Amino acid sequence: MVLGLLSLFIWPLPFGGLAISIVGLALGIIVSRRGKAGMAVAGIVLASIGLLLALAELKFGVLDIILRAYFAT
Repeated sequence: MVLGLLSLFIWPLPFGGLAISIVGLALGIIVSRRGKAGMAVAGIVLASIGLLLALAELKFGVLDIILRAYFAT
């Protein structure tokens, strides 16, 4: 759950938010399969939200680079 919360604050960083979200999601799934599902589910949800935000930021960043290169001529 800690990495899930951290991913919500670090998602604007270029690759830090993406890496922390993926690690938080993976650890949340591992812990939930061991039977401790309470906090793990909260961590999975928070890490998933952080991952979606980081992927959206990455997508719009790449789109911005492409459009700037296209319209620079």
